[in-house]
Amino acid sequence: EGNYTRAGFGDKPGVISLPSPSYDRLLDAAVRSLRVHGFTDILLIGDSGGNQAGLTAVANALNAEWAGTGVRVYALVDYYQKGRIQIRDYLKTTYGWDEKMVGSHAGTSDTSQLLYVFSDGIRLDKLMPNGGAPDAGVTGDPTKASAAIGKIAVDQKVNAALAQYRALKGGTP
Repeated sequence: EGNYTRAGFGDKPGVISLPSPSYDRLLDAAVRSLRVHGFTDILLIGDSGGNQAGLTAVANALNAEWAGTGVRVYALVDYYQKGRIQIRDYLKTTYGWDEKMVGSHAGTSDTSQLLYVFSDGIRLDKLMPNGGAPDAGVTGDPTKASAAIGKIAVDQKVNAALAQYRALKGGTP
């Protein structure tokens, strides 16, 4: 039960999931701790589709609770949502790769980003389209991944988050 079973990855060996409401409670505790330590602008960024609702729910609840205190929580969901769309559009325009080719989990985009930020985290000799098996947990073709694509993707995501933060921050009194 929870967001991990909808994604279809919670029942895989080695996967540890933290579905809502536990995920939301963990975020809430972390944000409250940051407030105690003096943070006034607290940014929440998640890189999984299933986590976006929790980020937003916690930010909204705490902002309502802390209204007028000078502390604000920002759920920067554009990092994931807009960043994902932008890299897919880029890959379609640049290489002609459709969404099925790029994938949504451990495919071209995800693997490229990891190659960019931590190349040692990828076993290049193990990469296969769709993970090589129906239950591998991979969608798309990670063999098309590159650190150069990963840099573009990370830059797009960071820029989307910064734009959202600036828009939200500008809208605060």
